Amino acid sequence: MPRPRNNIFLSGMVQIPIDTPCHAAGDDTLELRMLAFEERIEKRMTDFCHDSRTELDRRMTEFLEISRTEIQRRFDENQASANNVNEPPILESGGYPAGLPLQESTKVGTEVFVLKGHDPEGSPVKYGIQLTDHFVVNSRTGVITLAKPLNRESEQSMPLAHMPFQMDFFPALHNTTPKGFAASEPVNCRVKSGVSNP
Repeated sequence: MPRPRNNIFLSGMVQIPIDTPCHAAGDDTLELRMLAFEERIEKRMTDFCHDSRTELDRRMTEFLEISRTEIQRRFDENQASANNVNEPPILESGGYPAGLPLQESTKVGTEVFVLKGHDPEGSPVKYGIQLTDHFVVNSRTGVITLAKPLNRESEQSMPLAHMPFQMDFFPALHNTTPKGFAASEPVNCRVKSGVSNP
């Protein structure tokens, strides 16, 4: 609901005729009287307050000058706004092995596995990987393929972090944590000796 608010405007001096009816009180009494005049400001009646301890004396002055204060009543409007919280994409980790076995003879370009993720708000999702240069990912389909030949003697296992991120943010992927990524899921790729299946 709106809250009332008083705006006060000082608008200079007003002259009141000295013969305006007003009764003075005793010296020890402070009495405030409201003097109503047929003056309207923006269609509102204007009232004045007079300290009646001070007598009005025509011999001193023909007019009594007082300050006029206009109080205009207005309302504040309470506004409510909803912040648009952009939630990160979610990686669907079901079906990913804790340790991904790869044959040393796996050919470059072979599909290793497919990332799957979705955005809670329904926006398109891209995919990325980190911590390795042995694999590449199709940012739109999530398909991860082997990019370099495997050598079991030098690298028996390789860490791989994969993650989805929103389509409107596509930064460099290697050895960084770009803004907009969901929490990554690490996979340890184990290189095995032998011949890979066709």
